[in-house]
Amino acid sequence: MLDEIVAAGTPPVHTTIFHYEDGSVPVTIKPANGVDALYAPRRTVLDRVLADAAWDAGAEFRFETTVRDVVRDDSGAVGGVVGPGLDVRAGLVIGADGINSLVARRVNARVERQARHAGTVVYCYWEGLDAAGYEWAYANGAAAGLIPTNDGQVVVFTGTAPRRARPYQKVLAAASPELAERVAAAKAPLRMRTFRGEPGFMRTAHGRGWALVGDAGYFKDPISSHGITDALRDAELLARAVTHGSLAEYQATRDAVSADLLTVTDRVASYGWDTDEIRGLLRELSASMSHEIELINTFDDEEVAA
Repeated sequence: MLDEIVAAGTPPVHTTIFHYEDGSVPVTIKPANGVDALYAPRRTVLDRVLADAAWDAGAEFRFETTVRDVVRDDSGAVGGVVGPGLDVRAGLVIGADGINSLVARRVNARVERQARHAGTVVYCYWEGLDAAGYEWAYANGAAAGLIPTNDGQVVVFTGTAPRRARPYQKVLAAASPELAERVAAAKAPLRMRTFRGEPGFMRTAHGRGWALVGDAGYFKDPISSHGITDALRDAELLARAVTHGSLAEYQATRDAVSADLLTVTDRVASYGWDTDEIRGLLRELSASMSHEIELINTFDDEEVAA
């Protein structure tokens, strides 16, 4: 699927730059496993590529369909879903329905780990803005980032604690006056999007007849910019568990590679750090992501059976 992401004009990223109050630190992305760059496609691109691949593999889609509840058999095991004009029976119901997962609520999935902090994130798509790869900025209890994406656009986000919430440009300037000046010279977006914050969590990932994947099962503050990576990782782990493993193994692996990511991201999302502390937290975050990448690199060793 990567070839289709590239063909859609998603720009390759070879460098990440960390901006701090006392200077900037560039990091070169090292090629690995046949991939020599990072990519951040728009959801309009990524969702289409994923849906097409699923369709080609035999998946059936029912768009504009609402699920209202799960169905249980006489033993209490989940065996399907129902909704207006919908009645589907299945050996396994997978909830991939986000933070406020209806499936998680209906099966009473327990929250096993709960983060304490939640940042307010504002993001939008700018045109005519040059970004030297991924650029992250941290200062004065604020964070910001530049992420090149499709159609020559750059996502510019700001993050801060809700108690410190200020207008977008002021948060951007607090994180990095230099980035704020560059952004101000670009073509302004048509709209801004705001995520007001939700503390991270890790829910029980499976039960009798059901499983959770993506934000439905595990969510962390978006300041990590790593949520889709985690969701795709867990989708792969769950597919392997369904075809030739166990759901218990799926949860154990998910938890093992996610626990530190959740903990460190929560500390970053507190926005209570100074420059020295955020440097250390980002090193911890990088180390945790490295462990995850080691796992992802093993996915090529064995194909998932259809």
